[in-house]
Amino acid sequence: AIGGNIIYSSAATVNNAAATLTLYGFDRPRSEISNFFKTRPQLTQELSRQKNTQLFIMQTAIDKSVAFIVEYHQTPPPSTPLSWPDLPQPPGAEPDFTATLAATHTTIVRATIPLPPHTATTTIHNMLHAKGWQLAAPATPSLSLYQRHNATFTALTLPGNIPGTSTITLLQRLGEQN
Repeated sequence: AIGGNIIYSSAATVNNAAATLTLYGFDRPRSEISNFFKTRPQLTQELSRQKNTQLFIMQTAIDKSVAFIVEYHQTPPPSTPLSWPDLPQPPGAEPDFTATLAATHTTIVRATIPLPPHTATTTIHNMLHAKGWQLAAPATPSLSLYQRHNATFTALTLPGNIPGTSTITLLQRLGEQN
């Protein structure tokens, strides 16, 4: 088995549709988790068929990853183009995954951007700074954490699959509203 722990589960809007989103954390790189599922196609096919489920795996550090398991409440899951969520959008960013959790006012988007990682990181930093976000901790070349009042914003930038591009993951948490 590949291990992994549930780190969060909630009702959500995922890729423009009502769903339940469950996150599993792994102390393994994305490639290991992906290979586990690739060598067991019957497992992913059965999940998709029985539970109308999708799996997204994201690298979060060199040896860590998060699996997003999405169980849609409708059949089949939507195939409409994804719209950019209510987050600052870097120029040219094309989303391939979006999720909104109403209970915590949290929004996440994963996208491809036509810039190399260093340029993408700088572009995102400048864009957020112009909107009043301040670094909450020293940034690394790939990960930055921002704060504005009680809200947090995380930006993860990794090399894309095509040279000169980046895969970005932006997460904004406004927090629970009373």
